[in-house]
Order: sequence, then C-alpha cells, then structure tokens
Amino acid sequence: MEKKYIIDTEENKKFLEDVRNGIFDFGHSFPSPDGSSYWLDTDGTPCYDKPRETFITCRMAHVYSMGTFLGHKGSAELAAKAIKGLKEGPLHDTENGGWHNKIDSEGKPLPDKLCYAHAFVMLAGTSGLLAGIEGSKELLEEGMETYDKYYW
Repeated sequence: MEKKYIIDTEENKKFLEDVRNGIFDFGHSFPSPDGSSYWLDTDGTPCYDKPRETFITCRMAHVYSMGTFLGHKGSAELAAKAIKGLKEGPLHDTENGGWHNKIDSEGKPLPDKLCYAHAFVMLAGTSGLLAGIEGSKELLEEGMETYDKYYW
C-alpha cells in the first residue's frame, strides 16, 4: 500500500492537504457580482443560467470560513463576499424580511421561502463569526430573529 493512504504518515498528511486545497481551489469562482453564489460546473466554472440559491451562498460562506481557519489563501475574502451578499444582495428580502429561497439568473426572486434556507443563514453567520468575517454577527442575529419569528 502506498504511504499516502496510511494514516498519519507524512505522505498521508501531504496527500490530504493537496486534496483539501484542490477542493478549496475548485470553488473560487462561486461569487456573482451581487454576492450570491453561482452553481459551478464540473470544472469549477460558473453556470450563469441557473438560479442562485440562498443555501448555496450560505454553504460557500461556511466553507471559506473554514478555509480561513486552515490558512487557505483567499478564503477570508471569499467568505466575506458571501456574507456581504447575504446581508445586502438580492437573496435578502428587504421588503418582508428573511431570505428568498432563490433568485433567477436576472436576479429576480423566485416564489417561496424555506426554513431550510434560513437555517443555512444561521450556519453562515456562525461560521463567519468564528472566522472573524465582518458582518457575520449581524447576519447571525437577523437569521436567528427571522427563524424565531417565522419557523419556531
């Protein structure tokens, strides 16, 4: 068996680090200009024609907050784009509160709001807060208030 597959060998640690960095590198193109997240094709290029969803934007905020802990270059900036997009972008429903489940490729909100998406907002806020990403505390607080008001 190759040493890279034997736990705790130097070869294994290097192998896992390379895999982890490859996964982080893959997602670098997720942010849309408005702060929401594009779906990514199998090679990491954005799918501009697909709806952009709150849970994906939140997940990317979480992933790159974790990347910040791991020292992955560019992670803090990517997490900050997602957090800012969740607070100020078209996924955030400034008229009625909370977050739209998704927006179309033109940025128009699609119908329905889901508890699922709001739970992800709290994940993004929590992860960002722990990683020191600006605006995360406010995102988390608004996410919890919205969740308590409509879903609890």
